[in-house]
Amino acid sequence: MFCVMLSIVFFDKRIEAAILSSLGAMLFAFPALRSAVPGAPPIGAAIDYFAFFWAEMIVAVSLITLLVVYIRRPLPR
Repeated sequence: MFCVMLSIVFFDKRIEAAILSSLGAMLFAFPALRSAVPGAPPIGAAIDYFAFFWAEMIVAVSLITLLVVYIRRPLPR
């Protein structure tokens, strides 16, 4: 989704509602999926700092960036 965000921002592509909703769903689905994995360590383990929190941050930054671009970009006529 980060690559999709970059292509929308830099190549001036149209922002679809499905992209924004999928990013929002991923933001809230990652913690549920992480805790559903059998044998998952508790929150705050080293694997969280190396993978999970980075993935959450990338999705959150992508969502915020696309929302800002959506609000600031003029509507096509």
